[in-house]
Amino acid sequence: TYMATALKMCASQLGTRDEEDAHACIIITDGEASDPAELPATLQQLKTENIKLMGIYVGSDASSAGKLREMVCGDASPSEACPWFASATDFSELHARAAAIAESIA
Repeated sequence: TYMATALKMCASQLGTRDEEDAHACIIITDGEASDPAELPATLQQLKTENIKLMGIYVGSDASSAGKLREMVCGDASPSEACPWFASATDFSELHARAAAIAESIA
């Protein structure tokens, strides 16, 4: 997944928003970043522009899920609640949980 590219596109599209609008990018992935070298600068851009990042991992690879959670939640331990990260084992489970995930960040 080209995460930095996707997040840059999201930030660009949010650049035309009104201040009252939501300020969030949501990335849904089943893997790790294909462009990891670009991520730190892109994540800093989101912070600078006050854009929240939500990550949703779909799959069963704990390592990949952990990397996405760390990217989204920072150094919060896995036992700490982080409303900006969610995971599902497959897209059927994600679909079933979509409303609860949306409510957790509302």
